[in-house]
Amino acid sequence: MIATVIITVIIFALVAWVIVSKIRNKKKGHGGCGCGCSHCAMSDICHKE
Repeated sequence: MIATVIITVIIFALVAWVIVSKIRNKKKGHGGCGCGCSHCAMSDICHKE
């Protein structure tokens, strides 16, 4: 029982970390794909001005 709780907490913590990381990168203006935006068809959606 306790092992299940610990594993669940770890999984939720990892998911929360990924979500927070994505939000911070978005606020900094970084895209989600990790590549350059010069040839990206979606760059106008990611970088609204």
